[in-house]
Amino acid sequence: KMGKKSLKILRATLGELHADTARGYFHTAGLYYETGAVAKALPMYDTAITILRTVFGDSHPYTVGVCDELKTVCTSVAAFLGQLDTAAQAAKRAKTAPKAQ
Repeated sequence: KMGKKSLKILRATLGELHADTARGYFHTAGLYYETGAVAKALPMYDTAITILRTVFGDSHPYTVGVCDELKTVCTSVAAFLGQLDTAAQAAKRAKTAPKAQ
């Protein structure tokens, strides 16, 4: 809740296209990610990157850092989804395994 509230204040006082607003999106995304709300985190990371690219450009260190963080998040999510897929396949195999006599 605190992250969303501070982001709302940043947007109201500084506007959407401000580096500190981008930072607010980035930190709120991080909070969502750390609490397992990945679906809420990813669009916020994307918004932060869009703002930073507009304000600073693609090669600015802060823009690059946020992009790197998003890559790390996506890699982690992909690994987790791969584990889920592996577990689902194992469960499916267990259901179709012959029953003990």
